[in-house]
Amino acid sequence: MSTDPAYLQATKISEITKQFSVSGELTESELSSLAKQGVDTLINVRPDNECENQISDQMWRTLARKYNLRYFFIPVKSGYYTKTDVAQFKAALLQSSKRVHSFCRTGTRASHLWALANKDKLSFADLQAALQVHGFDMQVISAMFGNDQ
Repeated sequence: MSTDPAYLQATKISEITKQFSVSGELTESELSSLAKQGVDTLINVRPDNECENQISDQMWRTLARKYNLRYFFIPVKSGYYTKTDVAQFKAALLQSSKRVHSFCRTGTRASHLWALANKDKLSFADLQAALQVHGFDMQVISAMFGNDQ
């Protein structure tokens, strides 16, 4: 089964830390490459049917099995992250023994969830610096940090 549709160009993968990276939707060959580079966990935060030609959650599950990856589906709408979403994301991160890759349409939701899952370990400024270098803005989630900024 090939999931490398012609409309997908090479995906920009942003390595936020040595253990965590984000991107927009991947092709199967990019997923294979990530697995070869030590990624053992894949987190999909993109709801099904966001756009035409999008790979479904079920197909991602199949691909994850093919490449021996743990797979988590935590669909979120951009800018709307519940405590449950953050807790599920954090739990998925903790289950990885190697590297984690998370994706959505552009990588923004994945990066926001990572920041929110790590707000008890890193300051807002540190998280913002880690994400800004890759072009991700945390302004939309700044209120979720309360007075920790």
